[in-house]
Amino acid sequence: MTIYNIDVGRPFLRNLAAGIIDRFGGDPIAMGQTVVLLPTRRGCLSLKEIFKQKASEKSLILPRIYALADLEQEPILPGLPFDIDINPPIKVISKWQRLGHLTQLVQQFLQQKNLCHTTQAAYPLAQELATLLDEFYISNVELTKLETLVEDEFSNYWQQNLAFLKIISSYWPAILEENGLSEAAQFQQQNLRFIATHWRPSFPVILAGTTGTRPATAELARKILDFPQGMVVLPGFDPHASSNVGPTHPNYTLSQFVSYLGGPAAKIQPWREVPITLAKTQILHQAMAPLLTATDHLPPLVGSAPQIILIPCATADEEALVIATILRSVYEQENETAALITPDQGLTRRVQAYLQRWDIEANVSAGTPLSETVVGTFLSLIGRLASDMAITDWIALLKHPLFLKGEDRGSHLGRVRQLECEVFRKKRGVKLGDSHLVPEPLRAWYDGILEYIAPVLSPPKNCLFPEWLALHLEVALGLAGPSLWMNNDGEVAHTFLKEIQAEATAFPPMSWKDYAALLGRLQAQVSVHRRQGIGSPLKILGTLEARQTEADVMILAGLNETVWPQAIDEGPWLSNQMRLKLGLSSLQRRLGLAAHDFCLGFSANGVYLTRSEQHNGSATVPSRLWQRVQTVLKQYQLTSPEGAKLKALVRQLDQSDTIKPGIAPQPQPPSHVKPKHYSVTDIERLLRDPYSVYAKNILKLKKLEPLDQPLTAREWGQLVHQVLDLTFKRHHPREGAAFVEAMKQIGRDIFTPYLEDVVVKTFWWYRFQQICDWIGQIPGLADTAKIATEVRGQIELMIGTQAITLTAIADRIDTLGGGKYQLVDYKTGMLPTEIDIRLGFAPQLALEGLILKRGGFGALQPDELNAVYWELKGGLDGGTIKFLKDYGTLLSEAANGLEALLSYFHGEGAVYLSCPWGEEKVKFNDYRQLARVDEWM
Repeated sequence: MTIYNIDVGRPFLRNLAAGIIDRFGGDPIAMGQTVVLLPTRRGCLSLKEIFKQKASEKSLILPRIYALADLEQEPILPGLPFDIDINPPIKVISKWQRLGHLTQLVQQFLQQKNLCHTTQAAYPLAQELATLLDEFYISNVELTKLETLVEDEFSNYWQQNLAFLKIISSYWPAILEENGLSEAAQFQQQNLRFIATHWRPSFPVILAGTTGTRPATAELARKILDFPQGMVVLPGFDPHASSNVGPTHPNYTLSQFVSYLGGPAAKIQPWREVPITLAKTQILHQAMAPLLTATDHLPPLVGSAPQIILIPCATADEEALVIATILRSVYEQENETAALITPDQGLTRRVQAYLQRWDIEANVSAGTPLSETVVGTFLSLIGRLASDMAITDWIALLKHPLFLKGEDRGSHLGRVRQLECEVFRKKRGVKLGDSHLVPEPLRAWYDGILEYIAPVLSPPKNCLFPEWLALHLEVALGLAGPSLWMNNDGEVAHTFLKEIQAEATAFPPMSWKDYAALLGRLQAQVSVHRRQGIGSPLKILGTLEARQTEADVMILAGLNETVWPQAIDEGPWLSNQMRLKLGLSSLQRRLGLAAHDFCLGFSANGVYLTRSEQHNGSATVPSRLWQRVQTVLKQYQLTSPEGAKLKALVRQLDQSDTIKPGIAPQPQPPSHVKPKHYSVTDIERLLRDPYSVYAKNILKLKKLEPLDQPLTAREWGQLVHQVLDLTFKRHHPREGAAFVEAMKQIGRDIFTPYLEDVVVKTFWWYRFQQICDWIGQIPGLADTAKIATEVRGQIELMIGTQAITLTAIADRIDTLGGGKYQLVDYKTGMLPTEIDIRLGFAPQLALEGLILKRGGFGALQPDELNAVYWELKGGLDGGTIKFLKDYGTLLSEAANGLEALLSYFHGEGAVYLSCPWGEEKVKFNDYRQLARVDEWM
């Protein structure tokens, strides 16, 4: 029995290759016969590359290198007998078939329990069951053991779970047997056991890098130790650590593996005889000890101090930029390599984005989910097609680069923009099928698009998955043509869809909506890898792929709790107590494996550890791994200032040497372009924010309304104004209760198109009814002689030699009799303050009164005039009334102020400033971005 170990802190594959050369390099025949088994294909490729580098220095015959992942699929090795039937004549169930059958079973269970049993509800549960099945098969635990759990020991909640789990303990094996199918995980373990049973090689066999977490792998390892020249090389085992460490310790899984192999830790030999223990290895062993040793008991470090640099960053974005900067510095060094290891995919994407800033591509192991690629988003958008499709999704589909790719894209996008501006941004509630609302010049083009997508706009009620997929692809190919499959993501999508077309027959019948949601979930499980990074000296890896990586610089990133190590999730089915009783591994062991992966990352000459102190605005907790290493480094006084220097450097990347404050815009348009017509609202805008008048009335710019924007306070006010206008036009308050009921009925007609909105139905409609009741109780309102609403008026003013027209639309003008009139203005928001009214910032009622006094509202000629605000908010009070004080003086001041204001802005050199009184004086600033307010205010 020969068990070896390569300690943490040393490059595993490089030492493995050197040890093989030391043993067999002098005998080319033995070297060529040697078989090396590694867990992953990536490890095999890296080891071959190392041997090729060695071969450039000295002529070598490479050993035969195999990945256990490949042998699980097809057990073909030199020396295996070929006269034995390796695989039984049972077909392995495909991933998609399996999910389909499980979804059907879950759906039937939910239906029996009178729960939501749509495919959308059943599929996530089926996925969880598939994961649990894999764990049972990999751990070599019989599914029937689920039925041995004693019910009285667990709560009612867990007993319901156990009833649900009968799907896999009782029904699932029967389905496999009935269809003559076998589980993929069973098949893989069976192949490894076949090798362990029938392989008897006389040449050297080296199993390296495995932790023996799978029973079949552990069995193969034990058989290899019985071979005449069989060897097992452990990755990062600490033979001096206690064998009684808990499952969260990095040595725990390997200790169990060693015990299973039958070799005491004391007899494990180093793979290569090395003169000294690395200081880095000492630090890791000390940091991962069950209890950190006090400072005065630390043994002295042997050898030179290691380069371990901790960089705590303020944010995840800063962490990504620091990492990208380190990778760039390595990239610029000839023959240097670097690897970023992190389980945080969000951080990975950030780092990639920063590297692309410098046109640097890294070799990334994770890939991009198909659902997030160009082809994947195109298919997803088509999947959302229906008569009630969100307009934002419809516009996104029309603008998608694959949509009508063979057509003239310029003309197509021009039509889409015109359609968007003239239809979908102007009218609320428009559906994609409302072609009658499309302008005539675009009608034929738009109808042609609707013909393309007609099959899915009114789909059948329920179909099988392959039928929906065929319809989906028919529409997709009609819109995109063969270009759909051209690029890398297209090739992956084509292979995936072809495979699933044949294998997804087991899914239950479903609606188009359920199908589209299911396809999106399935696409998310397929990865598309970037080809550009192949061969790059920079690697970005997950913790699993990085176990046997080689690099000159290693960056271990995302070292926060719940990221590395990840938070333990018991899952929806079994508690940790249940798992242990069934014979499954403890969930705590995942923490130990995460710590082991962390230790293996210290194999380079330079090691950087990074974390972010904040993520999405919330404080983070440093990883227990980070804290342990940090504590030991402080005890040895090995903290490095390089991290602070790097952070200072990256913070300068986007900073200018000189900061030049922005300058507020000061447009001075010539007199001939200035407006000759103003509304009362324009005057208020001219007082509060002259720049908006310049942009709107002179530059003729208008803000685009958002697509599918939620209803806002502005719409609430418009609805209330519209109801009151129609009510007072058709009815008079003297009708009493009938007047109030008529107002509510008109309100129902006006509000009905918006009652699907939960805010309107729950709040606005209730508040509106309170307003109606309040109006019906206003004293003296029934005595009003005549009520005019939405009354248009205008007057002409002479400003110097220029004639300026001032217009207004009064909410209401009440004729009280005896030459008395009253202006009423409805306010559904906040009432203007007394100060704003007197200073002219709220000039509406004053200017309307001025127009009325000067005969601008036709035959209405007041002898006496007052003005009042109706505050219409609903609530317990319904509303309030506020009369303007000293209205005659206010009218006189308004006339003088209006003339002064227009004289200035129609004079030479008038400056249209943005927010001259501060942003708080501007109610709705549609031109804030155009004025670049944030640059100078």
